[in-house]
Amino acid sequence: MKAKHITAMLAVVLVIVMLAPAVYADKGKGDHGKKRMTDVRRIDEALFHKASMILKGGERLGLSDDQEAAIHNLKREARKALIGKRADAKIVQIDIMAELYKDKPDAKKVNELIAKKYEIKKSLAVTLADAFIALKSTLTEDQWDKLKEIKRWSGAHKKWEGSGTK
Repeated sequence: MKAKHITAMLAVVLVIVMLAPAVYADKGKGDHGKKRMTDVRRIDEALFHKASMILKGGERLGLSDDQEAAIHNLKREARKALIGKRADAKIVQIDIMAELYKDKPDAKKVNELIAKKYEIKKSLAVTLADAFIALKSTLTEDQWDKLKEIKRWSGAHKKWEGSGTK
């Protein structure tokens, strides 16, 4: 009887020891390590991608020096706002956690800090959306049509190359 218990215990310990590295490697990644996308992140990535695409095709689009400068400035100002507001939100998050770790946290203060954090995030989303709109107003309608055509052609070209039917 004792031998069966010891064997069973050894089997359990062996399984735990074998699975521990796999569990530890995936620690805290309920989404299996995939990058989570927030609405703000989607806006900023779309903005920077579109701006880079316009600048790369600048010669084919016939961008003026003023348009290029405006797009570069827009990207720079959006990136500065992104960094500053994300930092502000992180600072407020630190304040929230500091309040929560007190022996007697003040619920009213925590709620105010949470509201402040999400007001910062809302402000960031609005800033990025405004930058995206400003980016779109930088080009003329003809330039947008050319950009769409370039994008359409490059997408079709990539699909054709990827299909293996060269």
